[in-house]
Amino acid sequence: MSLNHSTITLNLGILGDKEAEVAFYYSPGERQTWEDPGCEEEFEIEKVLVGGIDICPLLDDDDYDTIIDLLIEAKEDYFDEPDYDEPDVDDYYQGY
Repeated sequence: MSLNHSTITLNLGILGDKEAEVAFYYSPGERQTWEDPGCEEEFEIEKVLVGGIDICPLLDDDDYDTIIDLLIEAKEDYFDEPDYDEPDVDDYYQGY
């Protein structure tokens, strides 16, 4: 996993909406195969900077969930989704 950065807008309660720079690790999900169970995509937040200050110690689990939801919404701008072609079942049974 490599370190990525994204700028998102967070509602900080009494402070209102603020731009936040999020440093995070992203691992794309992998499809299940016959040999491999696959895995879900993962986000691991390293830092959340607002005005150059890391606010991670001030965040609770709901805040992290909100940030991850915003990153999921914005990920199409940063990551290419793997292009999976569903196999045609008839291709496997031709000639049998």
